[in-house]
Amino acid sequence: MENYEKTVEVHNKGETKAKLSYEFISFEILGETFEVGDNFTSEDLENKIEQEYPFKINVEINNDNISESNGKGEFKITVSWPYESGDDELDTYWGNKAYEYYSLNPGENSLLIKMNLIASQA
Repeated sequence: MENYEKTVEVHNKGETKAKLSYEFISFEILGETFEVGDNFTSEDLENKIEQEYPFKINVEINNDNISESNGKGEFKITVSWPYESGDDELDTYWGNKAYEYYSLNPGENSLLIKMNLIASQA
């Protein structure tokens, strides 16, 4: 899988410094959905992705304290799925699951992430 990257630039036009953060709302992975509130917190979802799936989701904030009047910051979201994990059995399992999903759902995304990007007064 090719790496996916999305950068969201935010601007603070207000009179007070802003602090940037984020929280995950839901993941849909190969047709299976996990949402905050369904026995999951945002942190639980993040841990689930990190521990149970072969792909990695990384969210970077380049400036989490944005100055007032004209400050700016960026959220950079990357998703990567290394071709070889070193575990052939696990690689085969996930490769087969992905193939099956694409066969039954042509044109559909295999991974959907919903998250809140938050700017709060600092």
